Amino acid sequence: MPTSTTAPQVTVESLARRQRNQRLLDLLAEITHRALLAPSGRAAREVLAEWGFPETSVGHLDVGYFPDPAFVAWELQRRGVLTSEAEGAAVLSPTWSGRVVGPWRSPRGRILTFFAWAPESADRDGRYVFGPGSRPPALFSQDRPAARRSGHLWLVEGLLDVLLAVWLGMEDVAGMGGPFWLLSVQVLAQLAASGIRQLTLMPADDEEGRRDVLTVLQNADRVTRPAVDVFVVDPAMMAGARDLGELAQRRATQVLTGVEAWRMEGNVYRVAMVPLQ
Repeated sequence: MPTSTTAPQVTVESLARRQRNQRLLDLLAEITHRALLAPSGRAAREVLAEWGFPETSVGHLDVGYFPDPAFVAWELQRRGVLTSEAEGAAVLSPTWSGRVVGPWRSPRGRILTFFAWAPESADRDGRYVFGPGSRPPALFSQDRPAARRSGHLWLVEGLLDVLLAVWLGMEDVAGMGGPFWLLSVQVLAQLAASGIRQLTLMPADDEEGRRDVLTVLQNADRVTRPAVDVFVVDPAMMAGARDLGELAQRRATQVLTGVEAWRMEGNVYRVAMVPLQ
């Protein structure tokens, strides 16, 4: 006789703890966003503007600025958070002070973790660092999967690039929060199961970016039905840019005007990048 398994029981205490934790995360998002708009957040606003965000967009972005940790703790306590809870808000590391930060949300809007942005990092995998729990398994997106009107998804590496793309009018865009080689067979299979049939990568125009795309193409070949057809933005059109932010700096508001025409099939990309002997 088969044994039955029961789901972990949700107690009143565990539910209350979960609600307190989510309230704490929501407060952190509010406090850091207000700090971004305050005089102390001027340097962070300037960095966002340099990345391509118009000044008028900053107040609408789901990001913030992490000032002195003591100030954040004081703001939490002022809003009724217990001292022990405020001190336990380690989701924002003290080393993040002075950084642009933001919440990584689930499709339903629940905060899963926070990220800090380090655009000056030469290491592509180090441009974003995350709070406890590290990078969530789901892609970073500003829309709900059910709201996507097509089976196509644009994919960028940077989380701020997702926000920039959305601000510039791009729909159905998601971010890795790291290099493309993180796009595993399992994640590709999950995208296919969710209804995504075409995926267009916007890689960096450098050797590392090319290697990462070839890894994604290899992984896509291993996905069984339903399959995902991978397209790539022609690296020649990226003109040396390592991401959408740098491309936006060069092309300003015209950055996405011709991006649809810049797509090439993954197999064409593979042949062009690795010519047959």
